[in-house]
Amino acid sequence: MKDDIDFYKFIQALFFEQWDSLKSYANQKNVKIIGDIPIYVSPDSVEVWKNPELFQVDKDLVCKEVAGVPPDYYSETGQVWGNPVYNWKEHKKTNYSWWIDRIRHTLKIADVIRLDHFRGFQAFWSIPNGEETAINGEWKDGPKMDLFNAIKNELGDVPFIAEDLGIITDDVRELLKKTGFPGMRVMIYGLHENEDNMHLPHNWDRNVIGYTSTHDSETFAQMVFENSNDQDRTFAMDYINALNYNEIGIYAIRSAFASPAIITITTMQDVLSLESESRMNMPSTLGGNWSWRVSSNVLTHELAKKICKITKTYKRLVKQDAF
Repeated sequence: MKDDIDFYKFIQALFFEQWDSLKSYANQKNVKIIGDIPIYVSPDSVEVWKNPELFQVDKDLVCKEVAGVPPDYYSETGQVWGNPVYNWKEHKKTNYSWWIDRIRHTLKIADVIRLDHFRGFQAFWSIPNGEETAINGEWKDGPKMDLFNAIKNELGDVPFIAEDLGIITDDVRELLKKTGFPGMRVMIYGLHENEDNMHLPHNWDRNVIGYTSTHDSETFAQMVFENSNDQDRTFAMDYINALNYNEIGIYAIRSAFASPAIITITTMQDVLSLESESRMNMPSTLGGNWSWRVSSNVLTHELAKKICKITKTYKRLVKQDAF
């Protein structure tokens, strides 16, 4: 057992040594790294083992209730994630010290923090453990501004991005407004001819982070060519004024960069206009994810010039004050 523990300590020490070197190099080149904090942790994590009182678990560390999302447009039975939900009353007693420590550590390995499942800080869907579906869950209050006020009092203005995707209600929008954090907009979610969707770049606010697609979604080309009907496909091509189908990702990037969003982000798959064979991750599935790699031979000077021209044209080389 001791040898196993020491082995993983050694691996982690190597990782952080290499990561610190990479981050230092990136920062020297004026590149900031965005890290991610999943709202929940694993039921068999060291966090639950060490701090069981902060989670809804019994004396044997078995979850009493688990996290998920309720039935919606995408799923008639909702989603059961299986993570232990928080005992927010206990967190409040410690002035949210566990969260503050978690964020403090993340700020050592990243420059900006993306808060996963932001709506869960307003209210979270809690499901009795053992349920096969999320139907019998219920909404329970999250910590709301109490948590973010505690974080600010301890750490100052932390550079957060709120992942406010999915079914977002007015009370979640109000919480986001109070925090002042930028939310997220994703172009491929707006590619529907029959609606003026908030994910289309002309509807993006200044205080948002705009994406062509994300690590969890289809690529832009996949969405248009594989997952859209003829009507939506025509709309998408017209919207980005795509003159060359083989470079649809470049036209999508141009549309995103032309938006008011304070920061715009794209993926290498969209830079290369790749389809489903290059998708990064399929949420809620195990195996086969996060294995895609880019080949250096496709990163040509010609491609770099195209991205550079778009970046210069829409003044994205000018230093922003977002973070």
